[in-house]
Amino acid sequence: MKLENWIDDRNLIPVAEAISLLCANKFDNWDKDAIEEGAKTSDETKNEWYEYEFIGDYKIKFAVTIEPGSSNYSIHVESKKDIEQAVNAIIGLAQSYEIKEFE
Repeated sequence: MKLENWIDDRNLIPVAEAISLLCANKFDNWDKDAIEEGAKTSDETKNEWYEYEFIGDYKIKFAVTIEPGSSNYSIHVESKKDIEQAVNAIIGLAQSYEIKEFE
């Protein structure tokens, strides 16, 4: 399963965490910090992606790049498991709503 789509930049971490949960990955601050910092170094116009792997019951490859001048990230998700429906649901929510942590 390979999927490419876009998300609002405010939803990068909630989307990454939700996708990581699909493989029972224990998403923590290390993951959050790595993805936030890596995403800052990306540039879609230069085809520079930040790639990250979630490892739990199986692997999910997650890649992100910023669309310069916009508030959107392009993302790639790849897995040997058929998680397309779940990933599309997560992305659909992230394209329609701002997802926030409880305070």
